[in-house]
Amino acid sequence: MAIYDTGPIVNIDGTGQIAQQMFIRVENTGTENLPANVLIEVYRIPEPNAEGYSQQIIYAQSLVGLTEFGSASNGAGPVFVLPVTLNSPLIPVYGVRITTFPDPGGGSQITATIFTENAQGETVAVQRVLPGEFGTPTVTLINPALQAVNEAQTPAEMRTAIEDPALGLDLTAYNPLSDTQKNQVAEIILNNRPPIGFTSVESVQIALNNAVDQVTVDPNNIYVEAGATDGDGSQANPFGTIEEGVTAVNPGGTVHILEGTYNIENQLVIDKSLTLQGEGDVIPQIVFSPTNTLDGLVIQADNVTVDNLHLISNRALTGSNAVFSVPLRTLDNLYENITISSNIIEGTVRSGYIFAENITIEDNEFIHNAVNTQALRFQMVDGTTNVLNNTFQGNSTSVGAVIFEPNLVSYTVSGTINVSGNTMESFNQFVNFFAILDGPTSLFIEDNMIDHQTNSGSSIILTTRVDYTLVEELLIQNNEFTNLDPQRLAVYFAGGGGGNNIPADDQIKVYSNIFNFPNGYGQRPGDIVDPIFPVGYNATAATFGMTLDKFDLQGNTNV
Repeated sequence: MAIYDTGPIVNIDGTGQIAQQMFIRVENTGTENLPANVLIEVYRIPEPNAEGYSQQIIYAQSLVGLTEFGSASNGAGPVFVLPVTLNSPLIPVYGVRITTFPDPGGGSQITATIFTENAQGETVAVQRVLPGEFGTPTVTLINPALQAVNEAQTPAEMRTAIEDPALGLDLTAYNPLSDTQKNQVAEIILNNRPPIGFTSVESVQIALNNAVDQVTVDPNNIYVEAGATDGDGSQANPFGTIEEGVTAVNPGGTVHILEGTYNIENQLVIDKSLTLQGEGDVIPQIVFSPTNTLDGLVIQADNVTVDNLHLISNRALTGSNAVFSVPLRTLDNLYENITISSNIIEGTVRSGYIFAENITIEDNEFIHNAVNTQALRFQMVDGTTNVLNNTFQGNSTSVGAVIFEPNLVSYTVSGTINVSGNTMESFNQFVNFFAILDGPTSLFIEDNMIDHQTNSGSSIILTTRVDYTLVEELLIQNNEFTNLDPQRLAVYFAGGGGGNNIPADDQIKVYSNIFNFPNGYGQRPGDIVDPIFPVGYNATAATFGMTLDKFDLQGNTNV
């Protein structure tokens, strides 16, 4: 006879939850026709006894006779699998004992494997015993100090348990904390203790380290929560305002903005490199008071990211105010490396008013409730300008979604401009390129869904203000245009408003677009339009030499 005992096995699967089922697989690996009998006993361990040893209660067993490998008799074969249901809080710890006989003989050629499966049928824990490893039963001592951690019911009891030297935790980071912080650490560990308890001292150490991180102020990661008081910026004790977070965070760090509504009376000014990161399942709201006409969020620093926030500014519209702005630093030193991503930007003013070098505006939802003005107004850009995968929702008077229209001739544009993957509804214009160039420039307008709905206007407007000798690429490709206005066009070249520049032949590349103009197009008096597709120009541009030869039309479709 030989016995193998696993000792206590904590009843969890690979995700830390109670396992669904456990299996014991025994196999006769021998080549001789020797009898191989196995008694499989599964026991549960509800709690340690007075001596601290496992108290074993048998709740599943089977006596199996295995024949030699490759043969079978009386319904038994070389392999037997015993399934045992474990999905019960009454079985926090279990063990498996396997007794083989006779020995020497068939019992010495048995292999045993103990494994659990999760709800998806995936194997998540394995214990394997090879022939020759069977021996005397194993009895495992349960650590009383670890048991105290698992039995703690209050933060005070948890604190006593984790501070017990017998547990053997590394308390180097914990000891300098204040009593208040230590109590918070204990509460965090208690609240996040697994349903079946911690399975090892190492798992308690990990939980302790995480809890210490939450109560310790990390100047590179500052937390704010609307309405919080007496905070220090740690995850467990956040500041109550975003302004406090911006002041406290290190340059290059992140201000984590937790769920809630943050009311800003005047402006939220970002004056250092940082990330404003909205957290939680419900996107945090930043509401700018309507009692003044200032810009809302003002970015006055390089390397700034604003992510996952709902910015709301229902202020009265002025000549330049916006929900967010990147103001002019100097003409030869624009703020750079700005990212506005995954936000909701809503208001009765412009969505953005921008002077920037290397800016990305991506995956945002723009809700434009302003009257007779634009959503994004680019005054001056350089480097790479990305407007990607945004949704622009306008109203019956919304003028333009993406506008390059400087107020002064000193506000110039250059670099690569990508306007791609966006969806626009209810604007007069999608892109208006009324820029003054001061260097090589490329404009790519690709993969956009443009639906004017009831608004009147042409989708993409190019103008004689642009010096086309500086334009390296001008590509309008794979867009879908829907416009009910019979007078308007998908791509319109307008003369007037300054400049008399005309592109070269075939310089305006209009490729593989879909045009949905159910009421016709280009019926505005004086306009010259292509006979097949909705592109053209006005009479003023004609006086400067504009012709339809300037358009390179390939692969387009009318529906």
